[in-house]
Amino acid sequence: MILAKARSFLRRSPFERRLLVSAWLMLVLARVGLLLFQFGTIHRLQSRIKIKPRSKPRDWREVDEQVADAVQVASRYIPGPVTCLPRALAAATLLKRLGSPAHLRIGVARGESGEFQAHAWVENEGRVIIGVLEDLNRYSPFPSMPE
Repeated sequence: MILAKARSFLRRSPFERRLLVSAWLMLVLARVGLLLFQFGTIHRLQSRIKIKPRSKPRDWREVDEQVADAVQVASRYIPGPVTCLPRALAAATLLKRLGSPAHLRIGVARGESGEFQAHAWVENEGRVIIGVLEDLNRYSPFPSMPE
């Protein structure tokens, strides 16, 4: 089992391997950070990340899919449940480091019995990259936070 996973990892491109390791690290940092600090502090730290300038435009759809895949795969190797907020934080951070115009979104809704519910997702050019739900449109997103 471990050998098969190692082979699967090694079959990926160098970019995808770096992305997987980075996604795992970002998920760990997001989970620990959310336990120790308020969300505003985490967001301020994330907004300080330097964006790598790109000499040519990228096909963001492909990069978005690679980042979403890396975050989903890496979340399987984090102890305990990995909720939408750490996943969205990790994906948004990775995409920002790559120079993507993606945005972290947080929305709220009322459940069927009136309970408060929240959800986090990442969007890029109107597409949901991570945090897709069938009923995502029922969540009222907060205004975008300044980057």
